[in-house]
Amino acid sequence: RDPEMSRGLGDVYKRQSADYIYVLLCRYSPEHPDDMSKKSSSVLVYDWKGNEVRRFDLDKYVNMMVADRKTGNLFCYDSALDFERVYVYRPNI
Repeated sequence: RDPEMSRGLGDVYKRQSADYIYVLLCRYSPEHPDDMSKKSSSVLVYDWKGNEVRRFDLDKYVNMMVADRKTGNLFCYDSALDFERVYVYRPNI
């Protein structure tokens, strides 16, 4: 466990598809709020009964997420960049 992150702040965002609920967890350090090396994002995936199906760390920091209900693709971005970079993740569940 990263002690810097354990003191950090976190935001949680929820999106859903036909089969799953996706939770975006954003972590960052209050001492270094603009330091990208201290930021991370993870997605937790739950079924509709509340069982955790999968958890995976993203390779980019993002703080917003949209799930495509048909394909299950996740479109993620950092709102500070205002859609300059949108990352598409295709979770294998």
